Amino acid sequence: MHEFDSVSPDTPLTEAAAIMRDHHGRALIVATEDGSPAIFTEHDIVKVVSRGESLDGKTVGDHHTRIVIAAAPDWSLGHAVDTMNTGKFRHLVVVDEGRTVGVIGMREILLAMLEPADHPEPSQDTVEFSSQVREDATRLLHNLRRSAKQHMAAQKCPCELDWIEVLIGQVEDRPDLTADELQQLWERRQPCPILNSMGGGGD
Repeated sequence: MHEFDSVSPDTPLTEAAAIMRDHHGRALIVATEDGSPAIFTEHDIVKVVSRGESLDGKTVGDHHTRIVIAAAPDWSLGHAVDTMNTGKFRHLVVVDEGRTVGVIGMREILLAMLEPADHPEPSQDTVEFSSQVREDATRLLHNLRRSAKQHMAAQKCPCELDWIEVLIGQVEDRPDLTADELQQLWERRQPCPILNSMGGGGD
């Protein structure tokens, strides 16, 4: 799980969007008057925009979601994933003894799944989650992420890691994506600006 930003229900949507952008977050905890946990995510903003509505004049309180299911700190990742899949949501608020202590999202679990160097022996949680994403896609994401880290170390440029985040977002939305489809998305990335400035083009 990760730390979270908290906003009040009367926070304007434009301000909430700016907080997410500046802190690279995708979910905010809403501090409701009765103390019950609520969450506001990037997808709440997307829903407003997709309806052709303006964010001006709207507040978090108009669009946040009351938390019906919360996770405990000792939940396994497999339990968290199963809960998200059953409830059709991408984030779980983590509550310990009635106090919100963090948020975990499908994206964090995907990233954990792509870090075998930190987890040399795959856990049961990883195996459970892998069943939600195609094996060929998981393998490609792992290889691309390893390559992107090597690129970061060599060129001191995060461009490929940033594009990996885009691919992970796509898998988060559509676990059925194939390796070929992800490869096509990968090849649409912009050339590395560092190599471009050196006249080397993309790598």
